[in-house]
Amino acid sequence: MASLKKHLSCLFWHFFIIIGIFASAASPTEEATALLTWKASLNTDSQISLSSWVGSSPCNWTGIYCDNTGGVYNISLGSLSLSGTLDELSFSSFPSLQYLTLRNNWLHGSIPSQIGSLSQLTWLDLSYNRLSGAIPSTIGLLKNLTLSVILALPLGLSPAV
Repeated sequence: MASLKKHLSCLFWHFFIIIGIFASAASPTEEATALLTWKASLNTDSQISLSSWVGSSPCNWTGIYCDNTGGVYNISLGSLSLSGTLDELSFSSFPSLQYLTLRNNWLHGSIPSQIGSLSQLTWLDLSYNRLSGAIPSTIGLLKNLTLSVILALPLGLSPAV
């Protein structure tokens, strides 16, 4: 009886650990919605570069790479002539994102402070865009970020105080 109780207790805890893992991860549908919302905010010509972005499964979309659970871990959209802002990109929808490359596009405006919610981010490249304003202090929350290439042409970014 004690062995059965111990076994059930162990099974119970494993069940809650697994539920906790899945509850903390964003669904591919949530990630797809976030990406499609951002795509819709971009200049019409930019949307042509992202024509594969349809449906609710982003893993087969241009520049989107998923891990074995189906979560987006890499957004690599460099040199696609994307024009618009980052304002409509819901950074918090990507809890597993490790790489974000948007270099050499026509992105303008400021870097939203919500970028600090990308807690798993290890690589950030926003170089060669038209970004301006202060670099948000929330960049400091990205403890896994080992290399950050944040440049703008013209050089309009400045560190937040």
